[in-house]
Amino acid sequence: MAEEITGKPTNTKLSLSPREILFRYVRYIPWMIISVSLMMILAYVKLRYSPEIYNVAGKLLVTNLSPYSSGGEKFDDIFTMQGNSTRINDEIEIIKSSSIATRVIKSLGLQLQVYNKGKIRSSIIHFQEVPFDFTIQSIRDSASAFSVLLKLRDSYYTINEQTTRHNYNETISLGSVFFSVSLNGKNLKFYGSDEFDVIWHPIEPFAKGLSKSITVVQANDFTNVLNLAYQTENIRLGSD
Repeated sequence: MAEEITGKPTNTKLSLSPREILFRYVRYIPWMIISVSLMMILAYVKLRYSPEIYNVAGKLLVTNLSPYSSGGEKFDDIFTMQGNSTRINDEIEIIKSSSIATRVIKSLGLQLQVYNKGKIRSSIIHFQEVPFDFTIQSIRDSASAFSVLLKLRDSYYTINEQTTRHNYNETISLGSVFFSVSLNGKNLKFYGSDEFDVIWHPIEPFAKGLSKSITVVQANDFTNVLNLAYQTENIRLGSD
């Protein structure tokens, strides 16, 4: 009579020693070192050359200045909050409108922006800190942007890559723009270089871009306070 031989399968675990693991993956170590080094270099370059962006924030209280509200409006304000919500939304639309942005640009003179060219990157300068006065006497095409690179010296300056020396307070014609440059007494040594990019923006597209970049939201559903925020490279300019 044949005997049945039964057996239970045995689970065998392969154990690798640290030495075996090291020899198995040692060939990948150079690639790991190269990858980590490359990522660190890329991170350094990004942090080094990317402009610093600051978030400027503030609060605005919206009040109803009219004492002659109708009974229906008072009922909505007290019981349904519908009137309050409508008024808040209206204020948000007004603040983010192009007409308000146009008034801000004109009052602060933001159509003309000046950047100082440093060794690493260019940085925008507050209009009250620019070491020269750039006066546009006439511009034929107000719908087109205008830019010029100035290299300032003590007694003269040059334009773009030209070597021609121009005297301060002299009227210069460049394309469709007539302008003059004059020093205002600020020390040029306080800046990263003596090279400045001057950019003039048309009012309409610049106003649309400014209105879109300003964030306006209601603080919460039961308040008349609006939170305003704006991201900028220059804190003082953003606050203004």
